[in-house]
Amino acid sequence: MRITPLHAVLSIALGLTVTQPLIANTAFEQGRVIHTADHFAVLSQRERISPENEMLNARLGQILPALMAEQDLDMWLVINRGESGRSRHSP
Repeated sequence: MRITPLHAVLSIALGLTVTQPLIANTAFEQGRVIHTADHFAVLSQRERISPENEMLNARLGQILPALMAEQDLDMWLVINRGESGRSRHSP
């Protein structure tokens, strides 16, 4: 049996109409689920400095070295072309 372009288009359309409800009803698991944000507070810009620095230091001090060792990387070069000549993240 020869498949015509019309048959191909109809087959694709039928496939999409059948699978669309299945995909729409699928709950994608992406980690923790936050049902309400009532107990979360948005910190002021000044109050965010310490937690952001702690997260950055944890990433640069723990996560990055582990990933570099896992990938057998000995050196990471940061090329800076800024006006001041220093890195954004330097103290």
